[in-house]
Amino acid sequence: MQLLDVSAVAAHLPLLKGSMTSAWTAIHDNLQGSILPFGLILWAYIAQLGSLRRLLGESQPPLEMVVRREQLLDLCCNLFFGVGVIWTAIGMRDALIQALGDPAASAATGAFDVLQRMVDGGILLALSTTIVGGIGGYLMRACKSVLLGRQLNRLYLRASEQQAVAGLASLERIERSLSAAGAEAGEFPRERS
Repeated sequence: MQLLDVSAVAAHLPLLKGSMTSAWTAIHDNLQGSILPFGLILWAYIAQLGSLRRLLGESQPPLEMVVRREQLLDLCCNLFFGVGVIWTAIGMRDALIQALGDPAASAATGAFDVLQRMVDGGILLALSTTIVGGIGGYLMRACKSVLLGRQLNRLYLRASEQQAVAGLASLERIERSLSAAGAEAGEFPRERS
């Protein structure tokens, strides 16, 4: 029994190529210049996510490095949202300039023509980048939480427990010093209740 029929796959390659081309055209038409910053931020996010995952896989990861990587992941999420917001403003501005740049012509041609010029001028860019920035930013946060949340929580709890233990040890040293000083002076420490 053959698991993979090569001729069947080869027969679908032109369809796949056509689908990929259509998908890229749709993405380019809707996101235009925002593709580059979205792509760069997504690349940085994936790199930082991998780096943080490797750090958390160590037996004793350095807390400062973990915190820094987590901050960079959060920055990537925020920048992804920000690109969506900025390109929304760019798209709205371009759409309004295109649609209302010549008020006399806008009044003469009617509402449908004004709407068409807004669509041609960038309103779809504005809406698309808002959607991509919002969904992408929230998905980035969700991925971080799902993939690394438990490990991060465990690390931060261990670090806070170590601080508490160190604080207790310090208090015990102070208590012993005070007891010794009181014994030398002839005073006895009070009994604990």
